[in-house]
Amino acid sequence: MKLFITYCVILLIGCAHFNTEKRNDDLASIAELPKSDTLNVVNEVAMVSYSEDILPILKTRCQPCHFPGGKMHLRLPFDSVETIYEVGDGFFTRIKDPEEQEVFRAFLDQESK
Repeated sequence: MKLFITYCVILLIGCAHFNTEKRNDDLASIAELPKSDTLNVVNEVAMVSYSEDILPILKTRCQPCHFPGGKMHLRLPFDSVETIYEVGDGFFTRIKDPEEQEVFRAFLDQESK
């Protein structure tokens, strides 16, 4: 019986030693990863929302003509998301503010991905 217990203890010590070496190897390989690869997930840009980001700009710059009751609403309804994709960069003839243009570009880019 003592021989069996001694064998089990030796086996457990060997397994514990093996697991420690394996874990240290795994930690070393993680430490070797480039820092930029681990940060890309955190640094992604927030999604641009049509209703919260795009629509307020359109209401400021393009109302009343491109909204219900306006003379251009039937041809180019800016209360429709599909129109935004159709017009694309064409909005920049009317929307000159660089920050507003950047919001539109981000919105259009996220849909093309």
